[in-house]
Amino acid sequence: MTVSHFDCSDNEDGNYPDPNDSSGYIACVAHEHAYAMPCAMGPGGKRLYYVADSGPNPQTSRCDYPEVASVEPALTAGTLRRQGTPGAVKALTATLTNDGRPVEAARIVFADSEDRVLCEEYTDNRGVATCHTVPANSGNSFTATFPGGTANPEESGGWQAAEAVGILG
Repeated sequence: MTVSHFDCSDNEDGNYPDPNDSSGYIACVAHEHAYAMPCAMGPGGKRLYYVADSGPNPQTSRCDYPEVASVEPALTAGTLRRQGTPGAVKALTATLTNDGRPVEAARIVFADSEDRVLCEEYTDNRGVATCHTVPANSGNSFTATFPGGTANPEESGGWQAAEAVGILG
């Protein structure tokens, strides 16, 4: 299945982690086509998960058991400021990394301090998601959440969820 949230133009052809479904991966073809690919089932019907640092080379890219492939990303939140206007927030940002490397195409949910969703954005090739909806009168903070990902949330071994709080003031 073709996906639109993953940009292959800056990536070499090969396989990349799908941060929104750890039971599969994204295959980049011809520097422009992105396909969601599921991992096969293991012996005995046990679900396998994509090993994030095994690609992009298709020869080394692989799926494995949850204890091998589990991923615990780190999420940080911040703001972009308007130039020439002290303290004015232009946009909200969140950066998702795994072992210090950016995680591309991960869905990040931004919410105000009263848990109202402001926007949902995907991280770029630097692991950064940018929300241009800035909360008006809802406190001086916001929350960025990476909900994690697995084909079946009841199973262990999927991408772990992460949350970060950013300050507006």
